[in-house]
This record gives sequence, C-alpha cells and structure tokens, in this order.
Amino acid sequence: MATRAALHPIVEFFPTFDGEEQSDLFADNTADHQKELRKALESAKGIYAFYNSEGEVIYIGKTERQNLWKRMRHSYLAEKARYERYYVPHPRQRFSPRRDGRVRKLVRQSFSIRDVASFCSAYALPPKLIMFGEQLLIRIIPNDLINLRMEGNRSLRAYRRPKLNSSARRAK
Repeated sequence: MATRAALHPIVEFFPTFDGEEQSDLFADNTADHQKELRKALESAKGIYAFYNSEGEVIYIGKTERQNLWKRMRHSYLAEKARYERYYVPHPRQRFSPRRDGRVRKLVRQSFSIRDVASFCSAYALPPKLIMFGEQLLIRIIPNDLINLRMEGNRSLRAYRRPKLNSSARRAK
C-alpha cells in the first residue's frame, strides 16, 4: 500500500506530437482530454520519460522545482548537446539524386528529444523520492543515450562495500 501513495502515474506511453512543426509537447492542447492532462502535469512534480517509436526509453528526467509540464516541455524542445546521431541531410521534399552524381555525406549532429520521441510517461512522486527515482531508472535501463547522463554525475557513484574494522573481521 505504501507504493501506491509514493508513486502516482499521471500518464504512460502517451503519444507526443509528430507533426512537421513540433512547437509543443502534444498535438492539440485545445482538446479537453489534453487540457486535463496538462492540468495534471502542471500540478505535480516527479519523474518522466520519453520513448522512441519502438518503445525504448531515450530520455529520463526529473523535476523538483518546476512542475512536470514545464520541465517535460523544456526537455522535449531543447537540443541535447551530448545526444548525437548520424544521418544524411536531405533538403525538405527533395529526394531526387544529385545531378553531379555525388552522394550526400553522412553527418553527426546533436538532436532534440522532439526529433525522436514518440511517447512520454510522467509520474508524480513525493519530493524526497524524486532524486532517488531518477537515479534508479537511469541505472537499471540499459541505453547508451541515458547512460550519458551517468558520466560526471556525482550522485550516481558506484556502491562500495563498507570497510570492516578489525573486530568485525575477526568475528567473520
């Protein structure tokens, strides 16, 4: 019963906006059900995740100061400098071969979550559990993008067995 009080799912695997002009987190913020979702996110703090089209977690975040709506929207729209992918740049609506016969070059570039996110989830947590919840998720989900967050994160130190004093060693 304590788990129900601690973790409150607000939304799970909800589709993000996939239109050409991705200026917001959800497609139609005027629809009643999305107004209700936005209101729920605005009234809570906790952890959230974004998933690609295959349901793989691509980003985990937390918010302790801002509400979930503001933090999720910021994460969704902001370019992530440490998140990079390879792709071939094509001019929009022009997929014909080049006249000179050359092939377009493969480039590596930073991307924003909105470029790859298809779904999102959000969970309200008590303030004391928000940091722990994010750390736990980052550690247990094997994903190269998420694991970038672990590098340099001092709060995610490896567990070290406490040293035993001499009397404790003798008792063993």
